[in-house]
Amino acid sequence: DRVVIMSRGKIEQIGTPQDIYRAPRTRFVADFLGASNIFSGKVARDPQGRPVIATDDGKFALPGDAGVPGQPASLTILDTRRQIHAQPPRDAANSVAARMIGEEFVGATATIYFETETGQELRVQKLHEDLAGLPLAIGKPFHLSWSPEDGLLAVANRAEKASGAEIVTVAVRRVDLDRTREQGMLYHLNPDQYFLLANTAGCYTAED
Repeated sequence: DRVVIMSRGKIEQIGTPQDIYRAPRTRFVADFLGASNIFSGKVARDPQGRPVIATDDGKFALPGDAGVPGQPASLTILDTRRQIHAQPPRDAANSVAARMIGEEFVGATATIYFETETGQELRVQKLHEDLAGLPLAIGKPFHLSWSPEDGLLAVANRAEKASGAEIVTVAVRRVDLDRTREQGMLYHLNPDQYFLLANTAGCYTAED
């Protein structure tokens, strides 16, 4: 099955539910699916000419020749792609300091919530055995790392606030249920799929 996600009559992304969740192409799609771990900034180059995204939390390496220097963009990292370190990692291409603010346990996995110095919320999902040996505690400082290849770069469009109510119909396999209950009407089709009617009035179509 393929999914179409639209905003104000414009197609934002078409693909399988898995592809859209794992690789959202725009900030709107990432926000709509309830993604966290999103850094906003501008594409730049490091002293060696390699692509980076400059954000309020630092500069992070990008894969290949991603983006055009000066271009506004957003970097998304999936929850499962980050590593947690008690000390600053020596050889990590990308890392950011953050303090632990919460944890959630579901079956064999745990989701750990962090916050950077700028207030950016990040989360990491791991198996319980992967967290063994880490001194996890609320308020404790950690360092989160990821490789450039695990970052998904989405070029930001011009911010445009939606005027009036608009109905967008989307089929997705994984959404933030609490968020969608607040934004619109959620219909349960089967244990692995949901049908969402979301009212986008008052939402932003892209980076603001």
